[in-house]
Amino acid sequence: MSELGDLLELLYGARGSFRTAHGVLVHRYSSRLMQEAMKRDNARLSRRRGGSGATLMTFATSGGSTEEPPDLHEELIRFWYEPPGRLREETESAQQASRTTVLDGELWWTYSVDWGATSNAGLSEDEASRIGAGGGEAFRPLLDPSALAGVLEIERVDVEADRLLVHARPRDDLDEFHRHTQLRVLSGADELELVVDRERGVVRRLAGYLDGGELSVSEFEELVFDEVFPEGTFVFVPPAGEEVRSPEAFVHREYTLEEAAELAGFRIFEIPELPEGPWRTHVHFTPARERPPMQANVALFHHRANGRETFIVSQQKAGEGGFGWAGI
Repeated sequence: MSELGDLLELLYGARGSFRTAHGVLVHRYSSRLMQEAMKRDNARLSRRRGGSGATLMTFATSGGSTEEPPDLHEELIRFWYEPPGRLREETESAQQASRTTVLDGELWWTYSVDWGATSNAGLSEDEASRIGAGGGEAFRPLLDPSALAGVLEIERVDVEADRLLVHARPRDDLDEFHRHTQLRVLSGADELELVVDRERGVVRRLAGYLDGGELSVSEFEELVFDEVFPEGTFVFVPPAGEEVRSPEAFVHREYTLEEAAELAGFRIFEIPELPEGPWRTHVHFTPARERPPMQANVALFHHRANGRETFIVSQQKAGEGGFGWAGI
């Protein structure tokens, strides 16, 4: 069989090569190159839809630090995984508070210092079906890389001892859903490198490049298969004194502009006349919270009826610092 045939057989068979996986994954990316990659990707998708290929993002903030944020972001992810539905991941990052996600079938827990502990335990079946927690997005596509075969254009496969070194490019004919779902933050890369384990077929390293620069890398520092995990691995025990809250507290509901303005307690500005054509506007209000620390915020989401254009006007009381994550 050819190297390409060997590669495809490995990618499609990886998921069946282990019962459990435990390890440490390092994920890092360049913020500067990621912005450029997103800009190019959005322009490409817009041209395919017949648009002009332009994307505009504008932010107005008050207060906050003027210090330039670091370009390189890195996460360290420790994980325990028992397919298909049980996992535990503990993520550390210099830029964000550490966080933990635990999944046990339909039951899930999340925890971070900023957000506290949240779980869908106790929700009705209907409520639980509407609120998920994610989990494993960084490592699962590498342990089950079968979906990658459909989104890559393979250019060369080199055999190196116990691994295959794969040089590829993202396929240019994919819609945004498939690109972002299967390649996560590597969407927008113009070159990809994969290191594939020749015994199990898992991808031990996935790197994306833009104009020769390292855009993003996901790489296993440790990876052990077929361990028997201790009892309680997939049960979350909150820190002492920590209350586990329902996710319903974080669900945004829609308001009229008048309702949002009354709840916000500050003046809300709206755009009196939108560009020509049919638009739909949705108003969201987020109350102030201590955990995570967040100012009251009103966001006006404006969507073209044909789905091709969107812009968001996000507002909070002047003098209360930058928007942070809540503004977008």
